[in-house]
Amino acid sequence: MKSKKGEMTANEIASTILAVVILLGLTVVLVMLYKSYNEGERTSADKLLNIIVERVEDAEEGEVEGFTIRGLKDWYLVGWNKKDGADIKPDKCFLESCICICKDLPVSGNLKEQNAKVCNDNGICKNLKEDEVIINNIEKYTNTEISLSRIDFGKGLHKLTVSKEAKRVEITETETIGEYRYDGPQGPIPIGG
Repeated sequence: MKSKKGEMTANEIASTILAVVILLGLTVVLVMLYKSYNEGERTSADKLLNIIVERVEDAEEGEVEGFTIRGLKDWYLVGWNKKDGADIKPDKCFLESCICICKDLPVSGNLKEQNAKVCNDNGICKNLKEDEVIINNIEKYTNTEISLSRIDFGKGLHKLTVSKEAKRVEITETETIGEYRYDGPQGPIPIGG
C-alpha cells in the first residue's frame, strides 16, 4: 500500500524488486533453454551431414550404396556443382562442389540464389571431391527459371542411395518412412509400431 503521501512502503518495494528478479530469472532460463535446443539441433544437423559425406567418400565408383537416416524437421539437403557460379552458391563452397544441410529453405522465387543465401547464413556445408553433385528427391522443387532438387529431412526415416561415376556423385532419397519417436538406446521406432 501507498502511504498518504503516495510513497511506497518497504514491503511494496521489496515485493516489486522480488517480482523483477523473478521475471529476469525466468527470462534467462527461457533464453538458455532456447539456445540449448537450437545448438542441439545444429549439432544433429552437423552429424547428419557428416554421415552423408562419409557415405559419399566411401562409395566406390560404379556402385550404389544405400543407407537409412533419421530425419531432422525443417532441415534440407542441397548441393552445388563446382561449375556453379559464385552468385548462386554459398560462399562456404566458393570454388568447389559441396553439399549443405540448411534450415527453413524457401519454396518459391529464384531457389538457387535464395538457398545459397540461407545456407551461407544458417547452413552447414562440406566440400566434395566430385565436380558434379546431383540431389534427387521423391518430390522435385521447380520454378520457371531453374530446376532444383533437395531432400527435405522432415520427421521420419529416409532411405538414401549414393552413386558415383567419374567426377559425379548422385544422392537420391528413395523412400520416406513415416514419423518416429526416439526411444532411448533402442533407436528410432515408428509411431504405432
